[in-house]
Amino acid sequence: HMEYRQQLEIKRAQTEETLRRISHLPVSVETCIGMEEPYLYRNKAQFPVGTDALGRPIFGFFSPHSHRIIDIDKCAIQQMNVNKAFLTVRRIAERMNVSVYNEQKHQGVLRHVVIRQSQKTGRLMVVLVGNAKRLPKEEEWVQALCGALPELESLYFCSNTARGNIVLSPQCSLLWGRAALEDELCGIRFSLSPLSFLQVNPVQAEKLYGLALELADLDGTQRVLDAYCGIGIMTQLFARHAAKAIGVEIVPDAIENARESARSNGIANAEFYCGDCAALMPELLQKGVDVLVLDPPRAGCEVSLIEALRGANLQRIVYISCDPATLARDL
Repeated sequence: HMEYRQQLEIKRAQTEETLRRISHLPVSVETCIGMEEPYLYRNKAQFPVGTDALGRPIFGFFSPHSHRIIDIDKCAIQQMNVNKAFLTVRRIAERMNVSVYNEQKHQGVLRHVVIRQSQKTGRLMVVLVGNAKRLPKEEEWVQALCGALPELESLYFCSNTARGNIVLSPQCSLLWGRAALEDELCGIRFSLSPLSFLQVNPVQAEKLYGLALELADLDGTQRVLDAYCGIGIMTQLFARHAAKAIGVEIVPDAIENARESARSNGIANAEFYCGDCAALMPELLQKGVDVLVLDPPRAGCEVSLIEALRGANLQRIVYISCDPATLARDL
């Protein structure tokens, strides 16, 4: 734990240095809010599948800054059922002698195993990603996984025949079970499809969203715009403390999840738009926005979005960043 605290302090100092150097602003970074137990927490894992030098199947993670797969049998930061599901898929694949992907030759089928676990229920979604239109031995996979994994809620096959390092494609077909995985954060119930984005650390996500709500300083009268809203968890959380909350996201599946979630949670003052945040921002700002929440991907905000904010009459902007460098640039 002492080493972990030291790592948090190093990260805090590095982040502050990056922000000051790039933004040229006197930014101060407060103490990092770490986990009590920084193990067995991740609710999602993406395990690449390939072959070793002798052509034998290997399942694991990529070595840093390479496409060389390190063979593993468990991960210390994945939730327990994720580790269990990974080992189960691996055993079944080895027993069935499945065809695995060779990146250099762009041949073979099974190339990734993606697993999600619901924090609330412990149930699992397994996505087999393959370099094929259909999963070979589909029925055998279904019978084997259903028999070995009582926690299984959904089994998908994702067809990804493109070269490159993108893991999931939109071509996901349900092989067995429910189409979505049910979960809950901050008292907000929601559904997850294979392509839905969710913070991978649910314990820290609740702390993060709670802090964002605190910094927004809502009194029930404001209109909130949640840009890059994903499946709309923060939009709904803010809606409970605002006159209205609007979420914007470019992924159609995520917006569909968000709307269904708001209905199931009885939140009538949350509204969702599917589209590019930068393109929609000027129009949405004209309707009147008091508090803006930005939670962009690592690339940060588009220049046109930043330009749209220059003349906006906003009380407050809450920016959640996953890359201090792009945050500093946007600031």
